[in-house]
Amino acid sequence: RNTSTKTSEEYAMENAQLKSAAEENSMSKSSILQFKNDLQKQKSLMAKYKDRLNKIKYNARSKRQGGQQNESKSNDSSALSDNV
Repeated sequence: RNTSTKTSEEYAMENAQLKSAAEENSMSKSSILQFKNDLQKQKSLMAKYKDRLNKIKYNARSKRQGGQQNESKSNDSSALSDNV
């Protein structure tokens, strides 16, 4: 219906619909931001656990080799690989 011929009831209905849509949009944005925040926390935890696991692997290798850590072993990049 043409804007110039809308009744106050129609404006009120349209206003209510727009308010509802805006509220739903706001809730969706909030949910997305919370999800993003949760993902960042999980990413941080995974990085910490990966670091711990790599340290455990490195220590286990060192113990298997009798605790000897010469220059070539201390630079062993496989202990810090991304293939965890």
